Amino acid sequence: EHPYVNGKIENHDIDIVPCYKIEKIEQMKSSVDRTPLHTKFVLENMSEKQKDDTRILKKFMKLINVYGSEFKIMGFSGYLCELLILYYGSFENVIKEASKWRFKQKIVFGKIEKDFSDPLIIIDPVDSSRNAASCVSLQKFSEFIYYSRKFLKDKKFEEIKTEYKKSEGTELIVLNFNTDLIEDLLFPQLRKTRDFIKGYLEKNDFRIYRSKVFNSGILFELEVFELPKMKIHRGPFVYDEKNCENFIEKHNKVFITGDRLCTEVERKFRTAKECIEFLIKKREGFGKDLKKVECFITDDEIKELYD
Repeated sequence: EHPYVNGKIENHDIDIVPCYKIEKIEQMKSSVDRTPLHTKFVLENMSEKQKDDTRILKKFMKLINVYGSEFKIMGFSGYLCELLILYYGSFENVIKEASKWRFKQKIVFGKIEKDFSDPLIIIDPVDSSRNAASCVSLQKFSEFIYYSRKFLKDKKFEEIKTEYKKSEGTELIVLNFNTDLIEDLLFPQLRKTRDFIKGYLEKNDFRIYRSKVFNSGILFELEVFELPKMKIHRGPFVYDEKNCENFIEKHNKVFITGDRLCTEVERKFRTAKECIEFLIKKREGFGKDLKKVECFITDDEIKELYD
């Protein structure tokens, strides 16, 4: 919404974000103006014990890789952790209740002014028109439920390793973009580009096992990555005399499968790599900044990946 300063202090990444000083939400001019009101609400309502429980909850979320509202993670923000502790009372209660959550789980402070379609709905106590949990993806919402249940059973704080390992028999295609875009601009564009390429590959009969994004690109792991030269093209039903005649005129070799006329046609792409190279040249469906930067293909395994 407006410029901010990014830098490093003693190896820590620092964002300095300006905002307007407001007394009530109706005076808000930009979304970050809520932040001082958030701080005030938490300080006025949270006990010292709950502050400790919030630290424990954040630690737990970091260990299971669901902490962080930035676009790279799409998980739980620090403010969400505070709201969960305030609503449920303690770390233990948060875990117990989260283990029973359902899709479109609602947590309401005060009143709810409109409907939301997000997996988790936590009405912001300082702005009842806002879902404070809109940043939480379905993936991270589901992971938090799962690992909350696991914690109740095992009573252990264990770090979840997220290192990616290629499955046997699949093939990797990795797109690398030479860009210095900040992460909050880069990751939405990587996901948009990933989804478009994934759809185009599947439309051309390549089967994708998994797809992920990372700090400078997109990884596709394919079950089916090479296809025969020819494919069957299904034509009209045999009952449709006029279109059957047109189909026969257009194609030399026609045969019947079930009640459809069919023929063989040559594929546009025999390998998934050819298909992706075609898209790189066109840049159709790519994020706006990714249309302009250098892109190259490798088959390297990437360790740190995101959904």
